[in-house]
This record gives sequence, C-alpha cells and structure tokens, in this order.
Amino acid sequence: MNRKRRELLKSAVDLMNYASNKIETARDQEQDCFDNLPENLKDYDKGIVMEEAIDNLDSALDSLKETIDYVEKAI
Repeated sequence: MNRKRRELLKSAVDLMNYASNKIETARDQEQDCFDNLPENLKDYDKGIVMEEAIDNLDSALDSLKETIDYVEKAI
C-alpha cells in the first residue's frame, strides 16, 4: 500500500475514533439517566427504550472498534 492510501486510511481511523468517542459520551449520558431513573419506571416504556438505546450504542461501539482494528491492520 502506498503512502497516499495509508494516509487516507489513517484519516479514516481518526474520524472513526472521533465518532466512537461521541457515541461513548452519548451512551454514558444515557446510562447515567437510566441509572437515576426511579426503580418503578425502569420496567416501563421509558426505561425499556432507554435500556435498548444503551444496548444498541454498546453494539455500535463494538462494531466501530472492530472496524478500526481491521483498518489499522490494513495500514
């Protein structure tokens, strides 16, 4: 792989790391809100939706980190 393509991929990795940090921040904030939700509301619509969002963001982070690893191996 030539230098130009490596630099392009390094730039993509930087962007993915930036996105990962933003997603992680949003996930952490949602987790804090869920944790502070009264226990009797966690099992109802709002709590269920929040928990699903947290799980989906965790999955997105895992996928993004895996993608970053693959791209870094290609560099």
